[in-house]
Amino acid sequence: MCISVLEHTDNYRDILSEFARVLVPGGQLVLTFDVSLDGQADISPVEAEDLLAAARDIFSAGDTFDLNAALGSPDLLTTENVRRTQPKLLPWRRPTFRQAVAMLRRRRWPQRRFVKLACCGAELRKI
Repeated sequence: MCISVLEHTDNYRDILSEFARVLVPGGQLVLTFDVSLDGQADISPVEAEDLLAAARDIFSAGDTFDLNAALGSPDLLTTENVRRTQPKLLPWRRPTFRQAVAMLRRRRWPQRRFVKLACCGAELRKI
């Protein structure tokens, strides 16, 4: 399993290749990553599409997934939806004291983090 890690790296193709190398034939990789819909976090929808293309290349996945259609769905689970409907579920409701002090020293008020973030996932199998 690789849960919400690859979006924080610059070399996901190498990492996915290493996952494929160490998996036994028929082995399964469960992969999730967060997509920043507003460009404020690590991976944009375009970069997420590149990550999925790399996964398809390395794992020879026959299925294609239309990420743009999924990200445009009204049923998409995003931090914005959760913040509106069940805000207590989010672990980062307010900036920490340390973050607030650091931002105030730079004369900037802390911005709300992860306003439009969606979680994507894939199940990949080594052939």
